[in-house]
Amino acid sequence: MAFFFFLLREKVFPFMDLDGSWVYEQTTMTSEYNPYINMTVTFLVLLARDGNRIYGSAEKIHEKTADGNKREYVGKNRTRAKITGHIEKQYFANDRISIHIIEDGEMRESSTFHILECMKNGQLEGRFSSTIANQIGVVKWTRRSS
Repeated sequence: MAFFFFLLREKVFPFMDLDGSWVYEQTTMTSEYNPYINMTVTFLVLLARDGNRIYGSAEKIHEKTADGNKREYVGKNRTRAKITGHIEKQYFANDRISIHIIEDGEMRESSTFHILECMKNGQLEGRFSSTIANQIGVVKWTRRSS
């Protein structure tokens, strides 16, 4: 019986392959700082998975404010972040991923938390909350490469 469940978990319902390069865009819906509302921030991520544990790093590469102003981050101007998290295996629904991001920002260190679902198209979608002006919003992860 244990062997059957092992095969089921490993072969029929394996964890999604998350290793590689990703880009995520998070759009703020609510914030204590009004200029952040409807702002989209983009990060480049290198991610790895070990069992159900996730780890990696990210760099902020772009932001677009609600009024359409854009800012590219290049080289030394990029802020870096560390990523940790885990996958919750869901056998009859999309897997759920919890990610904690600690960003060494321009002004101070901050934390952001993503709750994501693995979508059938290979993307990750969900919501986020952040200590940066108490932001809450939506987030979408897209794979850059294999």
